[in-house]
Amino acid sequence: MDICYICSLGFGFIPTVNDYKIVIPYVTRGDVPENGFEVYSVSTHSWKKIEMTILKDIQFVGDPINTNGSMFWFATQRGLASHGKEYTNVIISFCLAMDEVRLIPPPPLSRNDVARLTVYENRLAIFHYSSALNTGNFSIDLWVMKEGIGGSWSKILTCGPYPLFVRPMTIWRNQIVCDVSTKCAVEGDGENDEVGGIDSLLFDLTSKEVKVLFSGTCSILRDVYSYVESLVTISNIHTAKH
Repeated sequence: MDICYICSLGFGFIPTVNDYKIVIPYVTRGDVPENGFEVYSVSTHSWKKIEMTILKDIQFVGDPINTNGSMFWFATQRGLASHGKEYTNVIISFCLAMDEVRLIPPPPLSRNDVARLTVYENRLAIFHYSSALNTGNFSIDLWVMKEGIGGSWSKILTCGPYPLFVRPMTIWRNQIVCDVSTKCAVEGDGENDEVGGIDSLLFDLTSKEVKVLFSGTCSILRDVYSYVESLVTISNIHTAKH
């Protein structure tokens, strides 16, 4: 049976047990497909395989985020949909301390639009960005999961509409970091051609002001990663001796 690892691994610290873990989703290919996670513990220098039947027909979308001791992935799942749809959106929660997995229903989102997980005030949140029909205008909604209530959401903000493609990336210092599609000139064959470019903008959640963070990159292959300095170094983890 062949194992296919999904390039969407998670990494987090569990203060209650003083351990770091790496979490990698996988699927197997064979007569009886299996889905689950492989989990590496820094303290024990060991891997553990966790099979999960609830992950059947799951397709992971994007990278995970880490908050409140759990990893979260946005995904789609076949077979749970209603209203004539073949797939439905779902959020996968992996508790780092207990190695437990559960599925969380997201807020009401259209499958044709795009969603991205983020963290807002230490709570799980979702960017939902979409375009108005036949207008070319794009809007961003920010949904936040109510504390301690899995699957219960509140929409706290709507940005836009904007006449350009706006893609929210992360929340940094109470500001939404967005990529905005633009046009820039490049030289080729003695002439200047216009190609798709990217500007990075900051949208202040309090003042609602927008400012340019970075401009002039003629590329669409860009992402944003949040850096959080740890108070516990990996070298301080008490590893098991064999």
